[in-house]
Amino acid sequence: MSVQGVGIDTLSDSDKIIYLQHLNQAHYELYNYTAALNDDLIINEAKTTTANVNTIDLSQRPLSINKIYIDDCATPLTEKQKMDFVDFTKKSSPGYPCIFTWQVKKVSIHPIVQDATYDLDIWYTPQYVDLEEDTPEDDIPYPPLFHYVLLDGALYYLFQDEGGFKNSEKVVSQMAKWEKGKQELYSYLFHKTGEIVSTFSNV
Repeated sequence: MSVQGVGIDTLSDSDKIIYLQHLNQAHYELYNYTAALNDDLIINEAKTTTANVNTIDLSQRPLSINKIYIDDCATPLTEKQKMDFVDFTKKSSPGYPCIFTWQVKKVSIHPIVQDATYDLDIWYTPQYVDLEEDTPEDDIPYPPLFHYVLLDGALYYLFQDEGGFKNSEKVVSQMAKWEKGKQELYSYLFHKTGEIVSTFSNV
């Protein structure tokens, strides 16, 4: 669709700015609601540590890190919260890496062996990124079948903020469409079958 396909192509420049704000408000909510189930978002990066350095930097900021494998080992590293990771480093001796933690874009592993380097196979879901007017359709991180959900969400937030609905029944109706669309996308991603019940309405 590019973002044009959710109704932005007919708007003035000033209205486009407002519309994009509401579209991204819906996008932010939808992304965080469904990201854990959306395998299309997952990025795979291969990184090699520097000798005697236990940290590497990712190219994007993660929302979550799914798995980290090391040196072709079939067992992934165990994720630790930052302070649990710190506690572990205080109590352990040098050895083969078995845990990791991360902050922003930086991933840390532990323990390590002196002068050794490690090949990391990292799988992670990146943080949400705003949609722009010229965002290509293929870069919108939801199946094309569900792009309409973004429109429903954008309209809901637009009407809510701009007072576009004078009728409370219409406000409730638009909110219901938005909530139902989110649930349908969540169900689709969960089951990966595409067999959903349409909730299209002219209301």
